[in-house]
Amino acid sequence: MKDKNIITVDGPSASGKGSLAKALAKKLNFLSLDSGLLYRAYSYCFDKSQNHSDAKKYFSNLKINSIDHKMHVFEKNIDITLILRSENVAKSASKLSSLKETRDNLITFQRDLASDNGLVADGRDMGTVVFPNAKTKIFLVADEEVRAKRRFAELIINNY
Repeated sequence: MKDKNIITVDGPSASGKGSLAKALAKKLNFLSLDSGLLYRAYSYCFDKSQNHSDAKKYFSNLKINSIDHKMHVFEKNIDITLILRSENVAKSASKLSSLKETRDNLITFQRDLASDNGLVADGRDMGTVVFPNAKTKIFLVADEEVRAKRRFAELIINNY
């Protein structure tokens, strides 16, 4: 793994991690890793299978592609990214992401996305757990009111 080509962006939800990560990835022509979307995809798989073993297998059959420096998830050639951004999937992902087995099932996948071409990894624990040797680590903070407005705007944009 080329840790020098990895930038991590950590911080609480709605602090701007995703916006910054996408902008950096685009500017530097790096791959963008949206860990929140990966956890949502895993949650989607878990909800269908109801156990970690089957969820991991189901997850491995999904296709993760970068389109214009944004991650998209495909199930049988159908882009399910918008489904994964729904509030129901978000709630389920929030619960599952706290479980050790869920994190263990995703950490190798996340690390495997690192390449010589560069990676901007956005999400909690990116700089401490997933890529502890990344050369550049950013931790964003934002006022709670700003975070609430950002989350509300996101829900409106996604029609939820």
